[in-house]
Amino acid sequence: MVCPLKRRRNGRRKFKEDLRQNEQAVPETTIEPVDPKCAVTHWSEWSPCTVTCGKGLKVRTRLYLSPAALSMCNVELMQKAPCTADKPDCTVNLIEAKKNCMQPKEVGPCRGYFPRWYYDVSRTMCLQFIYGGCRGNSNNFDRYADCHRMCETMLRGKGENAWSNTPVDYFIAPLSALTPLSTSPDMPLDNKEQPPVIDCVVTPWSEWSSCSLTCGNGRKERRRMIKLNPENGGKPCPAKLVQRRKCKDNPPCPDRMRDKEAVDCQLNPWSDWTPCSKTCGQGGVQQRTKTVKVPPKNNGAACGPKIERKYCTLPPCPLY
Repeated sequence: MVCPLKRRRNGRRKFKEDLRQNEQAVPETTIEPVDPKCAVTHWSEWSPCTVTCGKGLKVRTRLYLSPAALSMCNVELMQKAPCTADKPDCTVNLIEAKKNCMQPKEVGPCRGYFPRWYYDVSRTMCLQFIYGGCRGNSNNFDRYADCHRMCETMLRGKGENAWSNTPVDYFIAPLSALTPLSTSPDMPLDNKEQPPVIDCVVTPWSEWSSCSLTCGNGRKERRRMIKLNPENGGKPCPAKLVQRRKCKDNPPCPDRMRDKEAVDCQLNPWSDWTPCSKTCGQGGVQQRTKTVKVPPKNNGAACGPKIERKYCTLPPCPLY
């Protein structure tokens, strides 16, 4: 016969041990102090895994509350985490390929900016689109090669046999049984693995800044940044990333300034671009600076931008 009191004590001890283990399992979180000028939104939901089989990555994003923060802040806007797709191995059949690749392009509700690939059924080829960073569907590939192998290779078998349930490893699907690829100039027939031409993509213009002076001939400016660099002979990026204009509503400066000669600001040439802030993946930033050669005096023109940032293009990070 077991003593009830002893059972209660043993249960209490086990409860304390379970509680201690649960406390150890919860990771500590730290709250980062954020400059009000660099305030950001909450993190988005995690995106779907970048692969439909095996191991890949998922991402979540957040945005600056003020567009001006793009040019002066360096807050982390994207986080990546490893993920395993619903299908742990990459042996697929044609029915599964059809299920993934026949879905429509879905950008998702978030406002992130992530170049991805999807299979366009009407054009029978993989095309690039900008993914918002959350939700979406399985017709969403991190690389052109992944989309091509899954969709273009799997969905171009001839006749009724193209939709059989025979398992096929899509990484070794024979190209000899396929119909020709699209005759689009971006997809040459003699090289089916060659990725399409990618044009430069820039962000929209930011809001106009406040005037550089409170009286006289001040100036305001707005900026845009390079989000996607051109590849494979695509359209180059525009040279003009900053626009300036005079402030029209400024009152005249006091009379004592009129008797003195105005001296405009002069800046030294741009420095070289710094190394990228990351070594792989997305979100890396480079910057260059100018130093002041002659400061403005007596209501002279204010100095232009002294720092310029741009995103850098890097290879994907290795999966561990």
